[in-house]
Amino acid sequence: MRQFFAITAFFITGFTTSAQQTNYSPAAVKRIADLGRVWGMINYFHPAMGNGNINTMQLVVPNAAALAADPSAAGFTKAVNNMIARLNDPYTRLLGVGKKDTAKLFTGAHKASVHRLASGYWYIALPTQAVTNSDVTAVPGILPAAWDSARGILLDLRNAVDIPFGDEDFIWDAWPLIEQKLAGKETLPAISERIAYHTGLVPQENGENNIYYSGWQTISQATAKKQPAISSMVGSVYNKPVAFIINRGTSYDLLKRLLVLRATGKCLLIYEGEGGYATGKTIQVPVADGQRLQLRVSDLLIGSNGAVPKADLVVPVIGDFTGNGSLLTRCTQLLQEGLKPVAANGQSLSLQYSIPRFEDTNTGYMVPVGERLLALYNHWNAIRYFYPYKKLLAKDWNNVLEEQVPAFLNAKDSVQYNYALRGMISEIHDSHGFFSNTNGTTPVRYELGSWPAIDVKFVGEKLYVVNIGPDSLTGKNVQLWDEVTAIDGITIPQKLADLRWYIATSNEATYKRDIAPILTGGKYNTTVTLTLKRGNTTIKETFTRSGRYIPKTNPLDFNTKYPVLKLLDSNTGYVNMGALTGVQVDSMFRLFSNTRAIIFDIRNYPKGTAWSIAPRLTGIKKPAVKFHYPFITYDNILGGESDFIAESFFTVNPDTTKPTYKGKIIVLCNASTQSQAEYSIMMLQGATDVTVIGSQTAGADGNVTTLILPGNYRTSFSGLEILYPDGGQTQRSGIRVDIKAEPTLKGLQQGKDEVLERALVYLRTGK
Repeated sequence: MRQFFAITAFFITGFTTSAQQTNYSPAAVKRIADLGRVWGMINYFHPAMGNGNINTMQLVVPNAAALAADPSAAGFTKAVNNMIARLNDPYTRLLGVGKKDTAKLFTGAHKASVHRLASGYWYIALPTQAVTNSDVTAVPGILPAAWDSARGILLDLRNAVDIPFGDEDFIWDAWPLIEQKLAGKETLPAISERIAYHTGLVPQENGENNIYYSGWQTISQATAKKQPAISSMVGSVYNKPVAFIINRGTSYDLLKRLLVLRATGKCLLIYEGEGGYATGKTIQVPVADGQRLQLRVSDLLIGSNGAVPKADLVVPVIGDFTGNGSLLTRCTQLLQEGLKPVAANGQSLSLQYSIPRFEDTNTGYMVPVGERLLALYNHWNAIRYFYPYKKLLAKDWNNVLEEQVPAFLNAKDSVQYNYALRGMISEIHDSHGFFSNTNGTTPVRYELGSWPAIDVKFVGEKLYVVNIGPDSLTGKNVQLWDEVTAIDGITIPQKLADLRWYIATSNEATYKRDIAPILTGGKYNTTVTLTLKRGNTTIKETFTRSGRYIPKTNPLDFNTKYPVLKLLDSNTGYVNMGALTGVQVDSMFRLFSNTRAIIFDIRNYPKGTAWSIAPRLTGIKKPAVKFHYPFITYDNILGGESDFIAESFFTVNPDTTKPTYKGKIIVLCNASTQSQAEYSIMMLQGATDVTVIGSQTAGADGNVTTLILPGNYRTSFSGLEILYPDGGQTQRSGIRVDIKAEPTLKGLQQGKDEVLERALVYLRTGK
């Protein structure tokens, strides 16, 4: 587990807090984490959330705060039950330890029998798992053709447990006979089941660019069917009262068939168990303290948006079959009363899926504990269900939630809360894991947002001074290209190890890119001591973090020195893709139409021009990029995400209205090549033979998906998996590089662009 407060004290010189950390037991942390898991399952998969009537923040915030105050087993049960109560769904509930719906069968488990009662009604014990092809028809009176003399039928279909496919023989062999007996040749309505699905994470605030969608999906649809001709095993249609007894051991597939008969007035339904049968599919998930969450994950509809009927009688536990209050007595009374009008279950079904929205109204940088936990829950669940690169993470994501809980519970001010957020975000190892606040300057900036008037960058494995501001010239023995070996006595390798929790980066190249400007930062007007190496001389100099000068030049960034277009050695075109605009693409191709090669410098962030360039490089259609959209349903709760991926391709189509460029294509890249820049290279690689020269790119491709975090914070992640057409990975690893080339200290000191020079060597020699 990350030692959050030790890191805080280490990173911010002089920062201390008088508040003491509260120690939560592992069991308490597990409960607080599981509340977040329960919220995620409800928020994304319970049908009630798609109706737009439940505020998702209010669903969790007060309950998270209450559990933080009382993280006992009783506190957990209360918090979950309070959350569930807002759903108004009796079928979503917390099942206690060892609590099961019992089934005391009249004739013993898995044995069929027929009992002709003195009242003239027949009680038929027919556990569906007892039905096999060989022996069920041998029981006298079991076939529907024998029922005609009965005053009414009480058919007990209960099983002791629900065994997957355990009643398959019953559904295939016995059920068609029963259905024909009750419905005759009548056409029965269809029953359908709808679930919430998500093609990625829909933006949590309005106005954000969106390529994802959430909605209702019909996952099973039994079309309305006409019953076949009555067979000799069925006899005439039975027009007398019939009731079915079912329980939790009744399969979901059979329940749907029974509901159609009840909806059309062909039978009564009696349910043994608490709450009655669910009006949709339920799943059970283990949670803290040995309990199970029973979660409804679908709606059932009969006919055209018709609600399913409720049970005519619910009996928590069937104890016996004798006496005035026995099950048989109550059931025969129901049969005598005959069929009642169908009672709807009262659920309000919306045809339009409504995205659960966040309402981050807190204007401060620090928020109460319930909202801090929501920040953790929101990020963890978003990655859990919608991050396409979980397989690349260093840790099992299921373990991360518990690891992060203490930092959010114990954050005593906005700085500690900010660090908790950063530590959480860094776990995804994704350079798209941006972090910001809509209010601009946060209190953390006062702790970290001032620098001495020098700039440092990594060249290879070493850190160098690359820029010196005016404030550093007075009385300071520092020169350009001095190596920085330690900061405040801490070696650079140790600093790199200590601060990895602070930012989310895809690989080592982007980590060094992003951490360099942070290394010397700190509180305004404090000092920082750098250990400098110049040749064989070691120097220590102390600088003030004045914050009055921010270096603007970067000797590693050659793009700022180059024009948009340039003709090199009279026969090679150079394109600065960070500056090239869409309206300049045609001019670029006209200018370089007769050159032997074009060098596209993408050590920058392009302006979306690759979509216009790639079609000018090929005469045939070519797939360039493979996409994997997350396609998420409740199956993902149970680990089925690998089976639910929507795949598509981006294909480069030739521009037949304009000439195709025939020369060689060279691309330059480095750690600054990220996201659209990487995608641009993939488009060019897909269109034609491209030679990529440079170093590892950022390894952060795919659509940027944004999350709301209470306190007006925002973060993001790569929400779309981007692959080469052959399935090759780009996330974290970066774009495929053909010739490796990086700046050296000597070359930078001489002002050389060694990567561009390497490209020119390749064009001259072919090597």
